[in-house]
Amino acid sequence: MSRRSIWVQVLTGWVPVWGLFAALLVGVHGTSWHSATLLGLRMVVSAGVLSLAVRKFTQRLPWPRHVRPSFVAAHAAMAIVYSLTWHALNSAIESIVRGRLVVVLGPGIMAYLSAGIWLYVMIAGICYATTATERAAQAEGNAAKSQLAALRSHLHPHFLFNAMHTVVQLIPLDPARAALAAEQLAGLLRRAIEEDRDLVPVSEEWSFVKRYLALERIRFGDRLRVHVDIDARVNESLIPLFALQTLVENAVRHGAAPNI
Repeated sequence: MSRRSIWVQVLTGWVPVWGLFAALLVGVHGTSWHSATLLGLRMVVSAGVLSLAVRKFTQRLPWPRHVRPSFVAAHAAMAIVYSLTWHALNSAIESIVRGRLVVVLGPGIMAYLSAGIWLYVMIAGICYATTATERAAQAEGNAAKSQLAALRSHLHPHFLFNAMHTVVQLIPLDPARAALAAEQLAGLLRRAIEEDRDLVPVSEEWSFVKRYLALERIRFGDRLRVHVDIDARVNESLIPLFALQTLVENAVRHGAAPNI
């Protein structure tokens, strides 16, 4: 995730809370919008700083498959600690601004601490939801990689068998062409074995397919006719490795091979 997207998510999450605090200060306490905006910003900044500790805590205490009383108790204790720390941090900021010791009470200590507990529940819930989303995305990515690996492991022996069959068929008929086909096959296999990317540009995949078609043309001669129409705009588009080669190989096998 880029740094820009992280900041976008942070602003998206905390700006509404900032607006809520400012609106409550104006509506409940009659504070001016200018003062309420500054006070709300201090409250949100201090809550945001402490949210880093909440995220660490949720990472150390993953969401269990079955919620147990010990899990709830741990979060209840952490919520109280978070709320008290948030109150102390706001008081410290206000003391620095005024130049003297100030204890922020707001509408009352209990209401202030309740707001802190509410903030903790909100932050912890978002942290768990984010972690679950990240794990789901990682699992999906791993599944896709496994599928591609399975496809490649299936294609390698399949492709090798077909290409070797071409060379074997040519040996008794035309040894010179068989030798040329073996050289072509060696080049193809070298590229297939050394390639470790899952996605390749269309231009590179087509280059590999052309070498494969050159090998098959040695076998089929004029019987194999190829018409190509690839839009130049897709040359740099990424496709799964061997995707195009598989389609062409099937076309050759079901098109030219039965006419031998």
